[in-house]
Amino acid sequence: MLEGEKVRLVVLEKHHLPDIVSHWNDPEMRVFLDSYIPNSVTHEEQWMESVQERMKRRKEFSFAVEHIETGEFLGTVSLHDIDWISRSSTLGIVIHQKKNWNKGYGREGLSLIIDYAWTHLNLERIELSVYDFNHRAMHVYETVGFKTYGTAHHKHYIKGEYVDTHYMELLRQ
Repeated sequence: MLEGEKVRLVVLEKHHLPDIVSHWNDPEMRVFLDSYIPNSVTHEEQWMESVQERMKRRKEFSFAVEHIETGEFLGTVSLHDIDWISRSSTLGIVIHQKKNWNKGYGREGLSLIIDYAWTHLNLERIELSVYDFNHRAMHVYETVGFKTYGTAHHKHYIKGEYVDTHYMELLRQ
């Protein structure tokens, strides 16, 4: 368990699945996830099994983000596609409900997992991608040190228009 002031990160497990399923199909949230088709419980169970298998093989570390005082499930954060030779990984984070956005939970979750990546996994580089319209997320990524290194123009088609995707990276200092 990794703890901050507002949130703690705990290993993502099957008991988190009901919370994930209850929020995952929210159309407002899905627009940020490159997934437009709602998922069934069975599909999410299979996804959870694949996460567990990747964690077992040390290709991924996925955590539930929980409120430190109430234990409420807030979202997920993960380091995936880990390359142990290059010491690099891709990062993903989602705070599931809009009521929990803009409260610092994502920023603190990012800080905790970045510290975990440097201190415990000895990674050197973390990258992520973010849609051009997601200014809130880009701001948070920049505040924890990520820098944009490239843009894929018209990479995704979302809500009737093509959007750019920015690629950001963070190097261990």
